[in-house]
Amino acid sequence: MANRSLGSGKYYIGDVHIPPFRPPPWSSLDTGLRNRLNDVEKAIAAKGETNPLAAIEKIHDPKREDIKSRVEELQHPLSPYLSYMDGGVRKSRTSSTEVAIAQHIAKLKSEGLLNAMNVVIEALPVHAKGIRVTQVGTNTDKFGNRGIYPPPHRVPALIDELDRTIRDCEAEAPLWASILAFSGVNAIHPFEDGNGRTARILFNAFMLKRVRGCFYLPIIEIWEISKGGLLIKLRDALHNNNWSDLAEHFCRSYEIMMDG
Repeated sequence: MANRSLGSGKYYIGDVHIPPFRPPPWSSLDTGLRNRLNDVEKAIAAKGETNPLAAIEKIHDPKREDIKSRVEELQHPLSPYLSYMDGGVRKSRTSSTEVAIAQHIAKLKSEGLLNAMNVVIEALPVHAKGIRVTQVGTNTDKFGNRGIYPPPHRVPALIDELDRTIRDCEAEAPLWASILAFSGVNAIHPFEDGNGRTARILFNAFMLKRVRGCFYLPIIEIWEISKGGLLIKLRDALHNNNWSDLAEHFCRSYEIMMDG
């Protein structure tokens, strides 16, 4: 019954323009959210994981169904609708290339987003390396809806603003800086190809650089097991300025991977 109702055609919206990304400064977050993010950073450092691949190995371990069950709990109430409209998330795996790039960036002396982003896109096997010059959007869902990213002439200014905001907070709040990098690259879509991979690598690079004992968080696997929960929370943040659910998703992801 639910599927027939969903298929009635009333879910056609058409093109939805993704708003220009305005990264919330660290100082704009409420005290509770700032403390939550900092507490997770401290917990990671206290655990002092020595294997940067620990979480990737754990989430792919067939004996650790308990981990997958907990990750499934990160799905959003709208996850079933996403699966119906978009066909569900696709099976993929964090590559050794992505991990190696993040580890390389973590060792660099430079701060902020710009240099790190350029290093990522140069290292990834993508067909176009520079900032995009065309209008791009998401894949069309089964009802003909899609998201439209900001026009190419706005990309440089949006990236510069994101870079400044990350520089202001990455030393004090690396997890928030990582969330901004992930969200901003996904929302701005600065490249013709490789934006999702770039966003995931940058998220991990900032955490590996700034948080002692941090490990590579397998974002794409968590995304898939949670049935696109991360995507829905990201869209909620971008369109409705609800950053607390997205931040909590990453906090819980780290906590799940640290347990056991």
